[in-house]
This record gives sequence, structure tokens and C-alpha cells, in this order.
Amino acid sequence: MFLQERSSSTVRCELRRAVGCDWPEGRSLRSRPGFEPEHEHRQVRVAAGCLDQPQILESAVTFLWTAVPDRMTWRYGERGYRYLHLDAGHVCQNLYLAALSVGCGVCAIGAFDDAAMNRLLGIDGEGQFLIYAATVGKKP
Repeated sequence: MFLQERSSSTVRCELRRAVGCDWPEGRSLRSRPGFEPEHEHRQVRVAAGCLDQPQILESAVTFLWTAVPDRMTWRYGERGYRYLHLDAGHVCQNLYLAALSVGCGVCAIGAFDDAAMNRLLGIDGEGQFLIYAATVGKKP
């Protein structure tokens, strides 16, 4: 993705301008340790976990959003679980808008094998789980 080769301050500015949010200081753009970013077949593994949807293999980047329910339910109680899904939709909508502004297309993905994706991401599926995914690429 174009953000990987840029300094963290440049990335924060671009994110702020594109989607109206900021990248926290001290956070890395690299994938989390359980994701094995150096693995040459990671895109194939993600595609398999997302029920072999072909756009994953063709995209420039695939976003995988995870949710940690405790971060919402401590404040909002049972409604917090619903807010996780609303927030995931809002984040993905911002991705659609940002991609459109640079001439790219997005395909949101809600169909995936939970167990396979949990293994791939190194998460337990309860304290943290994959909530949404999306691919971004050049429009045909």
C-alpha cells in the first residue's frame, strides 16, 4: 500500500486528510506479529479464509478489521456489541470515500470463515474477532 513507504508523520497527515482520523504516535503500520507479513502466501491464505473471493487475489491491499468487545461493552453495556458493528460499517464507508477520492474501488467483505481467519490472525475469536474486511484496488 502507498502508506508503507512514508514516514509516520506523513501517514498521519494523509489519514487525517483522507478519512478524518489520526494514526496514534508510536504505532506501527506493520501487521501484528501473529499475521506473519513476510509469508509469501498470505494473500492466498486470506482469500481462502474469505471463502475464496477472487477480488482478494486481485486487490492492491486487503483491510482486515478486528473488534475487541470489552473496549465497547465496559462503557455501553450490551449495546456496545451493536456499536462494534456500526463502527465497522462507518470505518469501511470512510475507506470507500477515501478510495474514491484517489480513483480506486473498494469491495467490502462480510463473508469469511471465522475459525480460519482467527487462526490466520492469531486471535481467539471471543476477546478479539474479525468483524469486517475490504479490498482496495484500481477500478477496471
